This record gives sequence, structure tokens and C-alpha cells, in this order.
Amino acid sequence: MECSVPVEVRLALESPPTSGRSSGRSAATLAEVGARLWHELVDRLEAALPTPADCEACCGSLKANGRPPRRLLTLSARSRLRRQRYRCTGCGLEVVRLDAALGLEPRVQPHPRVRERGPWLVTEMSYQKAVDVAAELRNWPISPGELLLVVAQNGRALEAARAAGA
Repeated sequence: MECSVPVEVRLALESPPTSGRSSGRSAATLAEVGARLWHELVDRLEAALPTPADCEACCGSLKANGRPPRRLLTLSARSRLRRQRYRCTGCGLEVVRLDAALGLEPRVQPHPRVRERGPWLVTEMSYQKAVDVAAELRNWPISPGELLLVVAQNGRALEAARAAGA
């Protein structure tokens, strides 16, 4: 499925940027703008997605079942999404169309790009150093334990792929 979401971005600067501004303030401002843009994009994407009618598992009827929050770790920051959930009246299967559109697996918090980049970081340095570098360079808040889980998940996926190909 492909969905095109047009987005217009308007930035109002209180004063023109000067060389005297600290890089920390600029980074914080960019992070805030990025978070606003991300939420706007996600809201528009969800609105553009077709509403599911029938359950793929049992052909039962899908009914709206609230907008539960989901924490998501993206490459730039932690994010909290509220997205429409649907539940089958026949078999109880839950469908969250936004999660599917974003390529998110059920109950997995890290964004797929974080799962790709995290293991690379720890091949180059220690877990703690990788966490520090990610926080400094990308404003990517992840703990060593979360990074370890990401690496373990990737390892299991690689082992399964290797076993399937052997």
C-alpha cells in the first residue's frame, strides 16, 4: 500500500539566527520542530489510511476500539502516538492500521530504523558509549538495556534467517 501525505511546514523565528546562539538551544529547537512535524505527519497518514471493514482472519466485522497510546523510539527522539485500534467482533483480533503503515510490529517499541542502527553502534563501541553517542549526536534517548534488547532481537532474526536459508 502506498499513501501520499502532503505536508506544509511553517517556521516562525522570534529573531533571526545569529552566530552567538548556543548549539544546544538550536538542537533543542530542531528537536521540538521535528517532534511537531512527526506528529502532524503521523496524524495525516492515519487520516489518509482506509478504514478496515472485515477481519482478515475470520471475515468478522471490525469495530473501533479506542485510541491507546504507544511509546515509540525513533532515530531522533522518543514519541508517544495515539492511534485508532480496531477489534474483530468474531475472533477478537486487534488491528492498528497506523502501526502496519509505519512497519511497526505489535508491542515492539523501537522504530525499525533504530533496530537497524543500534547494532551497528555497539559493533563500534561499548553499550554505554553507544548510548552516550546516540544521545549526543541524535538526541536519541535509549538505555543500555533497551539497546541490548534491540541487539538481541536482531540477533534472533539473523539466526532464524540463517537457519531458514541453510
